[in-house]
Amino acid sequence: MAQSNNPFNFDPSKMFTVDPQQMMTQWQSALESINLPGVDMGKILDAQRKNVEAISEANRIALEGVQSLMQRQAEIMQQSVEEATKMMQSFDPASDPTERVAQQTALAQEAFQQALDRMRELAEMANASQAEAFEAIQARFNESVEEIRSGIQNVTEAAMKLGEAIYKSSQAEAEGGAEEGENPRGVDEDIVDADFED
Repeated sequence: MAQSNNPFNFDPSKMFTVDPQQMMTQWQSALESINLPGVDMGKILDAQRKNVEAISEANRIALEGVQSLMQRQAEIMQQSVEEATKMMQSFDPASDPTERVAQQTALAQEAFQQALDRMRELAEMANASQAEAFEAIQARFNESVEEIRSGIQNVTEAAMKLGEAIYKSSQAEAEGGAEEGENPRGVDEDIVDADFED
């Protein structure tokens, strides 16, 4: 069994146990039971599959970021203990009190600067990981917006074609009725308009 450098005995990979394939199978069976005319369930399922893949990728990136961050924190902790031990060994308690104060001040300044540098390094690592995960989600979002625009365009074109077909059909009916001597609007010519007075 491999020894972990993680002093917290925590495995973040166990946090994300979603199986995207199983989720897609469940969605596919649910969508197949729905039969809506004019709705391409395959496209809906494909869009959802892409969403799950993007989320899985973002989670993978975030998990790798957390793992590398935790590993680096453990390394920093180990380095800090080693450096503190070296500093304490180099400290001479028998020296002149003025020299001891100067040594202590120098050690404290060095320790403080190292702590700031390490905190900055960890913050930059976390920020880079978050930015990379966000980029994965942002790319899928942009793709989804394009899919929605394309879908709206397709629906608009289909509606316009349907409206045109209905208009042509009504025009053909009107022309056909006029040729047969019928009133195209279905108005009975035997009706006489009358004025009504109170």
